[in-house]
Amino acid sequence: MKDFFLTITLLFTLNYSFGQWKKIGFNGLEVRALEVKNDSLIAGEKTLKYTVDNGNSWRPLIEKDFISDFLAIEVYKNYIWAASGDDKIQFSENGGSTWIELSLPPKTADYDFLCASSLMFLNNNLYIAATCNGVLKWNLANRKWLVNNDGLSTKNMRSLTHSKGKILAGGAFGALGIRDTSEGRWTSTHVGKNGGYILDMDAAGDTIFAAAHFSGMMVSKDGGTTWSGNEINSTPWFSSVFFYKNILFAGSREGIFFSNNLGENWTPFTTGLSDSTVYEIKAIRDTLFVGTADGVWARPFQEIEVLLYSEIDFAAQSISFYPNPASTNLSVSLTDDRKAWLDISDLNGRRVIQTKVSNQETISIEAIPPGIYLLKIRTEANTVYSKLEIRR
Repeated sequence: MKDFFLTITLLFTLNYSFGQWKKIGFNGLEVRALEVKNDSLIAGEKTLKYTVDNGNSWRPLIEKDFISDFLAIEVYKNYIWAASGDDKIQFSENGGSTWIELSLPPKTADYDFLCASSLMFLNNNLYIAATCNGVLKWNLANRKWLVNNDGLSTKNMRSLTHSKGKILAGGAFGALGIRDTSEGRWTSTHVGKNGGYILDMDAAGDTIFAAAHFSGMMVSKDGGTTWSGNEINSTPWFSSVFFYKNILFAGSREGIFFSNNLGENWTPFTTGLSDSTVYEIKAIRDTLFVGTADGVWARPFQEIEVLLYSEIDFAAQSISFYPNPASTNLSVSLTDDRKAWLDISDLNGRRVIQTKVSNQETISIEAIPPGIYLLKIRTEANTVYSKLEIRR
């Protein structure tokens, strides 16, 4: 475990079937918390484990099991915090080699338990969304707690994010609190239908995404002031949201969906995933990971591009290639004498060919093993993508 956070630049391969998720660990167990540190994935059930090889092997990060599942994990440099459902927060300041139990703030008349459900580190502070006590802050420098819920409409808080100097906290009954990172009073507003919970949030600039129980996926394009959204695939119950490489992912009771236009349209991305709730979504380079009610699963991010661009009209782009499926050679046709760059990548995101091509040029693909690949042809004017199948 001593080498946990060394930067590792090895290439690992999972035997993916194109178009399907692959289970990589915690079979039959409920995994509500995932986090990424460098090229390692941390997963929490009743213990914490990590993998540096996309799930081919798992190692213990904490050498004991806890009474309750871990609900949230946060990392910052070599610090790790992990909150479990038995009202405890484990803390390591040396990358997981040793752990201590974080002392909780003194109890008050309206506070009996912490009930942490979300962690966020920002500006040298650990913020905690707690279902029993609103939002708490623990300062890394002085190791002291601050509780300031002034202005919050409920102390049952479930999720946190930040955007452009603002902290956003989502909770029960669609409650949303917004305040400056420099503290002050919360401004309260409401998201979605009454009775629902804001279970997860993410942000990209002024655009905020909220996974809401009963309300579907909600989007705000003005920093959280106004919201729009709806059910996806007749599913109103969403538990996780994740924005990565300009793609928005939403996890629900019905699996996972993605959108390449900030939630205007959605595409199911569930094939191969067991029928279980998606609690958490993360990514390392070109691999997506989900924590579900049935373990941890992985799928290449490259498949998003294949799904988005496999139906593209190449003729309209004045670019074509053939044959597909291919065996030993691939020919590229351009409508003029311009040159183009051709890239072929496998489903793990590794480039297997990159070359400059001209009109009617043929390249050899004999050295590439049979399988499914992502082909990209880039000219000065545009870039087109397609799924390429190699057969022999």
